[in-house]
Amino acid sequence: MTQWSLLHVISIIIIIINLAYSIVSIEFPFDREKRIGYCQTAVGLGLLSGPFIGQTIYNVVGYHGTFFILSGILSASAIAAFFSIPNRINTYNTSLPNEAILD
Repeated sequence: MTQWSLLHVISIIIIIINLAYSIVSIEFPFDREKRIGYCQTAVGLGLLSGPFIGQTIYNVVGYHGTFFILSGILSASAIAAFFSIPNRINTYNTSLPNEAILD
């Protein structure tokens, strides 16, 4: 992997982590600290177990099979996110007094 593609991968991971924190902050405003702690724990466990799982998949199915399995996992999680993230996150809330609608 070249340096340029490694930079892209790291940037995408950082974007996904920040997006997860934003969704947790929006959905759980009253126990936000506890939920962000859960989110940080999940990120840490994923970063710790990811190389082991990836190497295991690589040893079983080889180089190309690893990417096919990863694309299946990412597709399944994208479909799950599409159906599980509520649509109210994408709507504009005009009930807040300090927000103004830009025309």
